[in-house]
Amino acid sequence: MAHSRPKRFTNWYLREWLGTLGVSQADLVGKTDLSKTTISLLVNARQDYDPTIVQTIADALNVRPYELLMQPEDAMALRRLRKDAIEVVEHSGKLEAARGTGTDG
Repeated sequence: MAHSRPKRFTNWYLREWLGTLGVSQADLVGKTDLSKTTISLLVNARQDYDPTIVQTIADALNVRPYELLMQPEDAMALRRLRKDAIEVVEHSGKLEAARGTGTDG
């Protein structure tokens, strides 16, 4: 009876991130302890990734690990949304502080 191979985890966007960031495979080899062959296999979806590899590459590219699982433009939009939300909360806090507590002490 033949053994079936588990499905490959090729649903990440390493190639797209490298293009967006202007990082070559050789650059990535230099920023990680991964071999040229391993990087090539990962970029070309010929080798499965695991959490350690995702973290290593995320650290090398200065992105969050989960961002490698999204198109770069989606991750950038999420970053902008998060930044805008933080600014709204900070601005709201400043408005509340300027108004005082609403009590006379």
